[in-house]
Amino acid sequence: MGERDARLVERVLAGDDSSFDELVSRHRRHVCRAAAQLVGSQESADDLAQEALVRAYVTLSTLKRPELFGSWVVGIVKNLCLMNLRRERPIGRSDELPESIRTQSVPDIEDLLEGLLSLPIGTRQAADLYFLQNKPMADVGKILGISLSAVKSRIRDARKCLQKVDVNMKTKSKPERTEFDQELQRRLELARWYREFGKMAASGVPLVQILEALGNGKYRETVTIASAKLRKAVLDGSSMSDALRHLPALRTPETMSLVRAGEVGGIIDRTSEVLADWIDVGSAQREIELSFWLRTLGEMIDAGVPLDAALSWGIEYPANSILGDMLKQIAASTADGKSIAPIVRDAVDVLPDFVRLAFIAGESANCLGVALRWAGGELAAHVCARLMGPKASTVSNGSQEVFAHSIVRLLPGEKPRDRRAAIAMLGNLACAETADHVVPCLIDLDAEVRLAAIQALVKLRAVQFVPDIAACLNDSEVQVRHGAVLALGALGANEFASQLCALIRDPDVSTAKAAMDTLEAMGESEVLTTIAIQVLLDAPSKAMEFAVHILQIHPVPDAVPALIGALEHERSIAIKAACILSEFGRTEGVPILREALGMRLGITVSRAAEALEALQDRASAPIIREAVRAGRLGENWLGRADSLESR
Repeated sequence: MGERDARLVERVLAGDDSSFDELVSRHRRHVCRAAAQLVGSQESADDLAQEALVRAYVTLSTLKRPELFGSWVVGIVKNLCLMNLRRERPIGRSDELPESIRTQSVPDIEDLLEGLLSLPIGTRQAADLYFLQNKPMADVGKILGISLSAVKSRIRDARKCLQKVDVNMKTKSKPERTEFDQELQRRLELARWYREFGKMAASGVPLVQILEALGNGKYRETVTIASAKLRKAVLDGSSMSDALRHLPALRTPETMSLVRAGEVGGIIDRTSEVLADWIDVGSAQREIELSFWLRTLGEMIDAGVPLDAALSWGIEYPANSILGDMLKQIAASTADGKSIAPIVRDAVDVLPDFVRLAFIAGESANCLGVALRWAGGELAAHVCARLMGPKASTVSNGSQEVFAHSIVRLLPGEKPRDRRAAIAMLGNLACAETADHVVPCLIDLDAEVRLAAIQALVKLRAVQFVPDIAACLNDSEVQVRHGAVLALGALGANEFASQLCALIRDPDVSTAKAAMDTLEAMGESEVLTTIAIQVLLDAPSKAMEFAVHILQIHPVPDAVPALIGALEHERSIAIKAACILSEFGRTEGVPILREALGMRLGITVSRAAEALEALQDRASAPIIREAVRAGRLGENWLGRADSLESR
């Protein structure tokens, strides 16, 4: 058998695929039997047996001793079964055969395992513990709750039955399993298809040309038709993974996972190189599905789907019930108007560290959709890197600093929304080292991106870039100028007080007020009064309101000439100027103050009366009494008018 296997292996490696069909025919029974003994479901056993044979086909060149093909392929299926058992961990089945069994020859092991399944349940339980798990008879009795004599009886019966089964198994013939063979041939053909795909992709052949060549290859009609449909879908703008969903003739769980991971991670050209290797993606399936889920959830949020509705979709996430439970908590928290951060922060066993950071940073920066799309891409790239080795990029190990530097890769994004979101996340993460990457965004073409950069630099306390922020005081967009004013105040940039003063003349009222408030908070009263006087002298100007307001707070004698000139302007400014002049004993504004007593604005009337009282203007007493009778001043002003008149 060994020599024949070796010749067949050589033919397959030389390009004769039909020789592999003969290898399958020679060893299928052993492979299927080994799988059936180690997994409970016949369907799962068939699937694992088929996968083992496909893996043997695509990795045949790694077989160092071709004459041992049979033992090698049975070893492959056993490894697959053990990995499957570790994932499912069924009760009553050991993950690994004991040493005494594993050292037996392969046919003996298989016959023993198959024979055990034919025993009555009680006898099978005892035989399983004794023969497969190496339990002493006394321990078997304790586990099963039976006497030692009963154990001995069952083991004796098992031996007799196994001897009969062994004879029967060696003499009986099994019917052909047509359905199994058809599915195996389909998977083998797909392995050949993807092997050719990977070779051409690794050589740099464009995807459309690869699919055209495969459509003209020597494959079954269903495969060639599916190749043509896939090519058309790609030409129409579809991604390969989306198109494969509708092409069962080319779709397998392994290929779907790898293609999807490559697309999400932006490295489809690299993942395509390993499609034909049919590497084990079972351990990465959860992460691949999670990456797809994150990307889809992020896209839904960015498309305007309410968060609670998007999470309702996510709760149905099939691959991870623990994640579903966490999402239910998040959905409940969202419905109550609470933050999702505390829930996600504690989900250390559910989500990778950087994914949890993306949730938290995205929520705090009001860009959860972009954050989740980013996290999905990073996770896919991470999976591909682990499966493929150092050729792919790796993701952070969870540290906040590395996470922040990963987000930096979003800054050159084509969409302003993505750039704004990345900047906002960097600001919320407060990783000072990323400030260098944020500064160039101060000259972005999008005004909202420039504003986000300013706000992020404040959160990063990037005082070294204050001059760059100050340059934004001349920005053409109001929101950017306003943001720059607030940023300079928050960073205590007093050296730019003169530039802030210039904005008191800004046509946007909110920006002018922000500049004034910022200078006030900085303690720059001298600079403020200087600009206020200049504004009044350069009248008329929209900034005159702010100028007289400044001089109300900081009255200085040098402002008197400018205030006298302001008496000639609109009433509100003239009244304020007259009130300020009264503090210096100047009477130029008395006529305006008397006129103000006839106004209906309570605070203006009150201030005018106080200014006239301070100037001891006796002629104003009758006007004050009239204002009291008209309800414009309080009753206490009657006594104050009498006192003023008697002076």
